[in-house]
Amino acid sequence: ARGGRSEALEGRATPQRTVIIEFESYEQAVACYHSPQYQNAMSHRQGAAKAEIVIVEGQP
Repeated sequence: ARGGRSEALEGRATPQRTVIIEFESYEQAVACYHSPQYQNAMSHRQGAAKAEIVIVEGQP
């Protein structure tokens, strides 16, 4: 998903870009983050960009 405008009404939410990725389950999202493949990709990103990663469980 890609969005337009946003406004932080409380807290420090000042992202330049928000990316939403949907997984079949919360557990799958956590497993993806901890996977060797993602950890390898993350090691390349860490020196090049700032990131805040949040996993949020949705409701059906």
